[in-house]
Amino acid sequence: WASLPIVATQGDSLSRLVTTHGLGLTVPAEDVDALAEAIRRLREDKDLYASCQSSVEALAPEMTWEKALAPIMDFCRRPHRAPDKAGRPATYVRGGTAGLGRSARYYARRFFAYYRSAGAKTALTHARNFTRARLGR
Repeated sequence: WASLPIVATQGDSLSRLVTTHGLGLTVPAEDVDALAEAIRRLREDKDLYASCQSSVEALAPEMTWEKALAPIMDFCRRPHRAPDKAGRPATYVRGGTAGLGRSARYYARRFFAYYRSAGAKTALTHARNFTRARLGR
């Protein structure tokens, strides 16, 4: 909102945004000298400063609260259970083509491990979801 170039710490999504769109400079975490140099560079290199400022202004209309919150607002307007909680495999899980791949004893031990650690309801939910995924439903 201030149309200023950004100096960001490297290694996260903001630093990727800054680098990708030319919004400013990135520096290593906890590197005071690099931070000071980045600030100095933006102050002294008028072309770099102007280029970053222009990029910030161009991207600003896409970085509004309305746009950032749109997926959350859509979910709040039309909430739905996650596929695994609704008893359906997620769309990226292919069902029907995979066999068990392991012995029945393995799956029985796995079921009872879930039962002991998380209770009967969770164990049954895992078993149901596993079976449905294998049947492609």
